[in-house]
Amino acid sequence: MKEELIPQHGVRHPLLIFSLVTLLIIVISYLHYTTSTDRVSFHIVYMQSYFLPILLAALTFGKVGGLGTALAISAIYFPHIVFQWGGFMAENLMRFVQIGLFIVVGYLTGLKTDREREEKQRYLKTAQELKETLQRMEQQEIRLTQLEEQLRRVDRLALIGELAATFAHEVRNPLSAIRGSVEIIQSELPQEYCNQEFFHILKQETERLTGVVENYLNLARRSENKKEVFDAREVIYNSALLFQRRLDRRGIILETQLSAVPLPVYGNRTELQQIIVNLMLNAIDELKSGDKLRVLTRVVEEHHRRLFHLIVEDTGPGIAAENQQQIFEPFFTTKDTGTGLGLAIVKRIVENNRWNISVWSEPGKGTRFKITIPIEEEAK
Repeated sequence: MKEELIPQHGVRHPLLIFSLVTLLIIVISYLHYTTSTDRVSFHIVYMQSYFLPILLAALTFGKVGGLGTALAISAIYFPHIVFQWGGFMAENLMRFVQIGLFIVVGYLTGLKTDREREEKQRYLKTAQELKETLQRMEQQEIRLTQLEEQLRRVDRLALIGELAATFAHEVRNPLSAIRGSVEIIQSELPQEYCNQEFFHILKQETERLTGVVENYLNLARRSENKKEVFDAREVIYNSALLFQRRLDRRGIILETQLSAVPLPVYGNRTELQQIIVNLMLNAIDELKSGDKLRVLTRVVEEHHRRLFHLIVEDTGPGIAAENQQQIFEPFFTTKDTGTGLGLAIVKRIVENNRWNISVWSEPGKGTRFKITIPIEEEAK
């Protein structure tokens, strides 16, 4: 524990107390030296009055102040005994004993004051420790609440996984059969029937349903953990290229800005591709003709480690502020045909690889997803 955290309740106005003690000593000593020795009762009062500055100094400055003041008074009072009272032990025994009492009282009172202060500091230190312990407990309570929320999410994802596995077995195979049947029928019919919009709709909707099933599977499926070192630029470029024709048809401008130097990453190529594809799909659904979709990388250095930012940003309508905290939750979507699984898959992959993802969005100005990925130094 840092000592400066403990409030120091030391002497208040030490100069004022010191001045008062000095003034009392001077006044009492002056009275001693100027009062005739015939007035014994006065001298007894003056002699006992010396205890006032001694106690005041001891209570204020501790044993150093009490003992120092007592010795100073003894040094001042001793010549008065010797020269004005005759200095004989027999006649002045009480006064010599009084000097001894000055010293004893000053030391003991100061010692008691020092111990009380030490005890007070211990109490203050204990109070500070208790306060810090309470703060740590409050932080732990907050952390436990967060962990409980994460556990609830894990339970929910586990249930999703079970449902997705069952759903996949029950739906994926029939979908493949339907698509295959459509293609067979299309190949068997004369050319004038094959171009009908009916076949196009069947194939398009079958593909869409297949995509939904695959999203469920990707969310539920455990990573195969087949990791290797690869150049992320190749995966990023090829993934973005998949959407080029689709974007051109809709009049959306695709811009890619990749690093001129290799970006070696230790991970799974397919997972990185899933991230890019889901982020781009999430953006494309909201963009219209003339909007821009950018995929870029930026090499940075943080804490003596080289990283790169994978950025997918657009100039679309943005995400409403009230929805930004929920976009990574499974099944949360604001789209009429969305499943709410794309960004949940992205989040799962990022967390499994111990990468980092952040999002910025402002309604009317666009959205930016930034993923921070370590560069594999050994591959340089």
